[in-house]
Amino acid sequence: MKKFLLIVLMLSFAVTAYGATFTITIPDDKVEGVLDAFASYTSYQETVSNSDYDPEDEESESTIANPISKADNAKNCVKAFIRHIYISNQVNLAVDSVKDTAVSEASDDVSGVSVE
Repeated sequence: MKKFLLIVLMLSFAVTAYGATFTITIPDDKVEGVLDAFASYTSYQETVSNSDYDPEDEESESTIANPISKADNAKNCVKAFIRHIYISNQVNLAVDSVKDTAVSEASDDVSGVSVE
């Protein structure tokens, strides 16, 4: 089995920083399929437009090999997923905190209300 993706992340959690290393091992016979799956998911293209293309230059190519490899594309997807999960969780924690504070303050505001 090949060690396929090695992602080193330095994520800040509040005041304390934690370093995490993730190694994903994919069987040799599945590597291309996994890379192809990520490529399909992100609409990855083997070639991209050449920003230096000169139509008047016969040797100038309109497309070039994608400078981002399929493996790097997959790594970027995994990093984006981790960022998304972390940010979503931070937002949910913040919303819950604000909601708890608002409920507490509203309860205090109506503490003197009575119905007879």
